[in-house]
Amino acid sequence: MAGFDAVQNGGAVELRWQTASETNNAGFNIQHETDRGWTTLGFMESKATGGTTTKVQSYRYTVDRELDPGTHRFRLKQTDLDGSTSLSSVETIEVSMDAALRITAPAPNPAVGTTTLSIGAREASDATVALYNVLGQRVKTLSQRPLKAGQMRDVTFDASALPSGVYFVRLQANGHTRTERLTVVR
Repeated sequence: MAGFDAVQNGGAVELRWQTASETNNAGFNIQHETDRGWTTLGFMESKATGGTTTKVQSYRYTVDRELDPGTHRFRLKQTDLDGSTSLSSVETIEVSMDAALRITAPAPNPAVGTTTLSIGAREASDATVALYNVLGQRVKTLSQRPLKAGQMRDVTFDASALPSGVYFVRLQANGHTRTERLTVVR
């Protein structure tokens, strides 16, 4: 491994690495550390014919999901054609929030009972999360608490008492608004 780095590109992270040479290399598992340990995001096959070359090879992998703001750790698990493996060094990147506000889609959606979404703001602010019906009427205030700058926070609520239908979850803070759709089924 001649080099390995991670670069934030908007809301995505791009991993780049080079090999000085490769011998019997099948490829690389791209791994991300979560609270459950290391998880594999994908696999990239060796560019070398038959897995062996004496020429420099360059690789790129874009993490295909938007990462929450905060510290993220990545590594490569290189696998040989015979199944043996070795780990790269760990690359750490601080993902910043690129939008003034962020709200994730409620999950599960459609909701039968409890559903959860995450909210965040680039700057510290007081935030209100409310549920609206399709007529634009406020049905329920879900949260009214301060948000810390650049940090995501979960909001969980029980939708089981709501009639079936389409609703909108609205986050308001610092003069900005973001909305996500929620379907409730009974």
